[in-house]
Amino acid sequence: MTRIHQLIRKHLNIGKTSVQDEITVVSLAYILKVASAKDLNAVVLRYTSQNALAYRTSLNHHYVIKNIKFWLWYCIYSGFNEEEADEASDNFDIRPKDFPLYHLLKRSQYWKAIKKLSVSQKDGKLRYRAWQSLTKFEGIIQKVLKEQETYLKKYIHKKLKFLTFSGYSDVEDIYFELQYAGVMGLYKMYPMFDSRLHLTNIYKRSIQNFGCNQIKHHTTQGRSVLDRQADGTFQSRKVSLDSLMSVDSTVEGDYSLSGEDEDTNALSYEDVNNKLAVRKALAKVTNKEKRLLVLLKGNYDKGFSSYLHKNGHSDSDELFDKMLKSGIHKYVNLAAKYLKMSIYDAHSCLIKLRTVVQ
Repeated sequence: MTRIHQLIRKHLNIGKTSVQDEITVVSLAYILKVASAKDLNAVVLRYTSQNALAYRTSLNHHYVIKNIKFWLWYCIYSGFNEEEADEASDNFDIRPKDFPLYHLLKRSQYWKAIKKLSVSQKDGKLRYRAWQSLTKFEGIIQKVLKEQETYLKKYIHKKLKFLTFSGYSDVEDIYFELQYAGVMGLYKMYPMFDSRLHLTNIYKRSIQNFGCNQIKHHTTQGRSVLDRQADGTFQSRKVSLDSLMSVDSTVEGDYSLSGEDEDTNALSYEDVNNKLAVRKALAKVTNKEKRLLVLLKGNYDKGFSSYLHKNGHSDSDELFDKMLKSGIHKYVNLAAKYLKMSIYDAHSCLIKLRTVVQ
């Protein structure tokens, strides 16, 4: 019995093998990002009245979201047959009992959609890279953790220091909780990383989502904004731009101010504290200005990256990090030119929003 079948029996109390197989296939498609939570819920409700949330949450277990998922994607990306998939399992610490999962997935109605993920429709080249072992991807994660260590400490000091005032928690505990949330965000999104910058953005966004939920959970009744503390200190009432804007930068023109889907634990626009002031400030923001804000967050943008290369600059992630230290105004100017905005209008937009976002 595979690990997915075990989880189905445990959380959904379903023992019939054919039904378990059907739910297993949708579950694999779900963790590989070709089926939605709604699709999975619909199949579960067809056979049981049990709440699907507990089962869906169980799919975040590290063996499923990391070992099984990474192994499956490597086999799919490499075009392996079942015998080759079995041989590759050693690099991902897969139990022999889980070998049938690849066979079930290949026979499913989701196989064609999953294969499309690994090949670009424009040029036919491979995309969404697969790592051939867990060790190599964990090496990438270690580099990201090291690079973002300062960012994480600043985020805690700026946003979550209030949790330490009453002895409820300490900085080190908060640090590791946020770091864990960031890594889990990467595991959940794998393999959909277009670049190293894209991967880093997902790590930071996962941290911000977790941090926002912690603030929301620990504030006063009615989820009011943080205000004067018992010891006389104050917590900022400003809204973080990163927690406000949710963007799928892989889809051209999709620059909404809405929340993410139900499984990302993201705050929707309606949940953002101090939302009234933010609404007023953003009411007159144009679509180009929204796109400017997205680029200045460091979000991956294929078009902008191509523009930078054509103009003799390095990759967007390297340039962004470099100009954060040497002068972010240069980066603002480049983003404005790419969007065909005047540099004056770009800087004016940022000045107007400075009073309510940071």
